[in-house]
Amino acid sequence: MSLRGTCAVAAYSLAGGLFRYTAEEPLSQFWWSLTCMRIGCTFVFERVLAAFPVVRLLITGGLLLEAYTHNVRGRVPTDRVTKGLALVTGSTAGIGFQTCILLCERGVDVLVPARSVEQALRTAQLINEASKGPGKARPCTVPLDLASRESVKKFAESITDINLLVLNAGVMMPRYHCTSDGAELTIAANHLGHFQLATALAPRLKGDARVVVVSSALHRKAARMRDISQKLLDFRGAAQTHKLFNAYAVSKLQNVLFAHAFASRNPQIACVACHPGFVYTSVTRHLPSYIRVAHLLAVPFWVLFQKTPRQGAHCSLHCCLSPSFSAAVLRGEARFVADCRVEREGLPPQPRELAEMLWRRSEAYVRGEL
Repeated sequence: MSLRGTCAVAAYSLAGGLFRYTAEEPLSQFWWSLTCMRIGCTFVFERVLAAFPVVRLLITGGLLLEAYTHNVRGRVPTDRVTKGLALVTGSTAGIGFQTCILLCERGVDVLVPARSVEQALRTAQLINEASKGPGKARPCTVPLDLASRESVKKFAESITDINLLVLNAGVMMPRYHCTSDGAELTIAANHLGHFQLATALAPRLKGDARVVVVSSALHRKAARMRDISQKLLDFRGAAQTHKLFNAYAVSKLQNVLFAHAFASRNPQIACVACHPGFVYTSVTRHLPSYIRVAHLLAVPFWVLFQKTPRQGAHCSLHCCLSPSFSAAVLRGEARFVADCRVEREGLPPQPRELAEMLWRRSEAYVRGEL
């Protein structure tokens, strides 16, 4: 008797799990239970409906779609509609752009920062065309370069009261670059610029105030590194030891530790770090050309295992609007959220002490003392 449907569902489900595992996403007991149930159902249907090949094909297709929904698309975020004003960094493309659209669709007005005022204006128009309200996107009138202390300072001074701050922007740099302020570019853009912006805007976060830090499951990779405490506090790095994914993973662990330290200092503001999933975005734009070409040629593969930017924005949206993540509920404690569900983050030993040391050193950087 043919069990091609069972084999197809099992292969795709387990391949998706392997893909998630290699991307540092833990496979929970719930994941294993649902996967085994899906494979078992396919096997039973194939046995019972052996004489009805068309019905078997339809059932197999439906369970493959369910596997895609489970492994790739993820949970549907809250459908709560509200009001407020949000600032989303990295809103000109990818997850940030889609986060702005989703927030506008749910009634939240969005401030759109960019490296130039013209780019901010153009992006805000695109967001408004895509979302069609009721929230509106507004371009910021001061440029923002997260890798520059002076730029972040001037930008923060131009912002008045807001309700949501989504620290979404991120870069991956294959080669070592040191900014004019003396920090490696990945760390400067992914952590230090966001640290400076969030601490400057904290007094201006009002109402149901929240800070959402877009991190990554790759922070777990950094937590297992040798001498991670030194790597976390070494903002300059060195060209000889720079590695693309290591620098990115360290910056994402810095994001998680920052969320904990910020929450403890600002209990009136909810602070959540989130993992959007493995998303097909333009973050690879700085990678070598041969990697970008290979990434483009592998689009059919990514369709099977990667989220779209809109799907990747679901987790950020959920953290922004779900009542489960209000300051009254969290009470000065940060959370790590993946797939619209709270997960246990992977942290190195003595995380509270490391978070405090990282906070103090980041403050020194902002003051220009490093």
